Amino acid sequence: MTSTAPNDELPAPTQTLVRAVRVPDASAPYDTLHVTLTYPALDSDPVDPVGTLPPDVALAPYPVVVWSPGMNVDPSYYRWLGERVARAGFLFVTFTNVGVVPPSTYGLTPGADLSLAKPDTFGTGPIGTLFAPLLDVVASVAVEDGPLQGLVDVENVAFGGHSAGGTISLNSADHRYFPQVRAAFAYAAHTMASTMFGWPPGTVLPLSGDCPVLLFSATRDGLVAASARFYGEGAERVDPIERTFETLPENAATAGSWFVSIDGANHFSVACPQDGGLPRRRDDLPASAEAAEVRALVGDATVQFLQNHLRKTPAAGEALAALLHQPPLVSARPR
Repeated sequence: MTSTAPNDELPAPTQTLVRAVRVPDASAPYDTLHVTLTYPALDSDPVDPVGTLPPDVALAPYPVVVWSPGMNVDPSYYRWLGERVARAGFLFVTFTNVGVVPPSTYGLTPGADLSLAKPDTFGTGPIGTLFAPLLDVVASVAVEDGPLQGLVDVENVAFGGHSAGGTISLNSADHRYFPQVRAAFAYAAHTMASTMFGWPPGTVLPLSGDCPVLLFSATRDGLVAASARFYGEGAERVDPIERTFETLPENAATAGSWFVSIDGANHFSVACPQDGGLPRRRDDLPASAEAAEVRALVGDATVQFLQNHLRKTPAAGEALAALLHQPPLVSARPR
């Protein structure tokens, strides 16, 4: 799959590879994970008969960004982000996974072991069940005979995601499970613990503190507001995303973290296109901010955050701070 610009004034092309991998402990036919890997490409002669574009080796080695979609959200809704991140010199990895959507239906899911979300099991393993096989795919393409051979920095990884995918990413960005994770980011995601699993009302599961985080909150997020009942709370409570940010320890590993509140954005402002295919749209609040403007902000901030923490570029940290101090669309604070 190739994305190219119609003229020289538009962004450089990206190229997407597709792979499949088995999901451990999953039952057939729901045991196959379909993976896409997008990298910065050159508008040059293809490297194979099917038209795969060559990688832009000037940007290599590529740190890895694993993106977990929201529940029942097709990954194509985040293609804009994948291309934006890949053009900046990263390998953007996302997936399609069909499995059980709690309590008892099937759908697109970012994959979670809910048995590890209880008071007596939390912290004994990664809640995200798909990161290990996804990183196995990345390790394979980094060494196999193909366009990405020798071009992937498998030791510099970021976990990111939207909604439930973001929550799983935040809970799994822990060096006990994935020591190669250097950063985590999420839109419309928090780590509030459900009372259904035995947690006291208002419990916020702490971030590991092993890496910096970038958390985006939307002031018109109807789905986050509607979920308050699962955490034993009413509508009048502090933003659960901000409360998640407050669990982040202040140490050297978390320096450069940010909480970002986007005025007028809603739960699905990061999805493109804005159409009827998005789940639970009726539960969301109408956005007052233009979705394209929100995506531009999220994309630019995410790239600067990744450049700062995965490529160790201090100037990117300064650029991010400048970007996030531009009201009225956004209010932000560092950790």
